[in-house]
Amino acid sequence: MSAVRWGALAFASLCGVSCSGAPSAVDVASAAQQNTNHADRVSHSTVPHGDHTPHYGGTVLMKGDLHFEVVLNANGMHRIYFSDAVRAELPASVASEVTLTVSGSSMRAETVQAMVDDTGESWIVAGSPLKGSDVIARVAFVVNNEPYWIEIPYMPQVQ
Repeated sequence: MSAVRWGALAFASLCGVSCSGAPSAVDVASAAQQNTNHADRVSHSTVPHGDHTPHYGGTVLMKGDLHFEVVLNANGMHRIYFSDAVRAELPASVASEVTLTVSGSSMRAETVQAMVDDTGESWIVAGSPLKGSDVIARVAFVVNNEPYWIEIPYMPQVQ
């Protein structure tokens, strides 16, 4: 079937093959909203890597299909959460040897070994308060016997 015929068939389907001719603006808007709603549901629930929104107010990063969210706080209390490719939460035990090294021109570099929280959901890092506008955090962990690290800038929350 030619591209012109496919286009005509699609237009006729959208119009509902009615005698009134072209679809109304309401029909077009409704169809567009249904497509948008469907895309949102799919992208945030079942498609790998379709959801990179922070669930805890941090920064979402990936290592392969593993997602992790780093939540840095000015008071020095930080958390790291892990999730799978579709952002289903994983227990903290999916990773080991989790450390956070924080440095900046207004503070001495500090490396802190993280601990699993009481619920087993995240890693907690209890460090010194963050100072300055150029703070960098180096997150390191081991997953599947493979060491990994990445540096991310600290971005204070604007209130």
